[in-house]
Amino acid sequence: MVTKRDIPKAIGRPPKSGMPSRPLTSAERKRLLLVANEGARATRNVALIQLGFGSGMRIGELVSLKIADVMSANGKVRDQIVLGMTKNGKSHRVYLTKQGLKALETYLSSLPERYKNPECPLFRSQKSGFLSPSSGSRLIVGLLKKAGIEKVGGSHSIRKSLASELYKHCGNLKVVSKVLNHSSLAVTSRYIGVTSEEISTAVAGLKL
Repeated sequence: MVTKRDIPKAIGRPPKSGMPSRPLTSAERKRLLLVANEGARATRNVALIQLGFGSGMRIGELVSLKIADVMSANGKVRDQIVLGMTKNGKSHRVYLTKQGLKALETYLSSLPERYKNPECPLFRSQKSGFLSPSSGSRLIVGLLKKAGIEKVGGSHSIRKSLASELYKHCGNLKVVSKVLNHSSLAVTSRYIGVTSEEISTAVAGLKL
């Protein structure tokens, strides 16, 4: 379990890109993953992005994960991750999409046994320690730029992509709010950009 001590203070800070973040399109997500799948750290980078798309975790939460958070003592990959202390001061259970779980399984199977100690960082830095939230954010931003994806507002766009797609899929703001661990539905409504026009159209279509 990720504890409060494990998560740096920068965990919930918005991207410092000077613009609001937005979800990535399907084409942009594919381009980002193609670019991430290059270089010596390709396996790690793809897993980090896929787990972000597949869970909606903040970058600070992702880089604070330990092996024990995602793998049981018998070596089974967990399909749910428990964060002990999050931005709003509460524990939170994270559910993974099938794609997110598959990416995590692929990544873990690629790790040497010496890096599967329960206390080892899931996503290692060049010095084999934990990536900092700022390093993780710079990594994502660099890959976005390399993929030619601009004006998305930084690494938070990955979290917003999950939120946007989930809302399109289920249409349930409460579910999205729960997945994102938001403090209120109002926060989630602003986060995914529910407009007054959408609300007006939805209400006008009711037959009561």
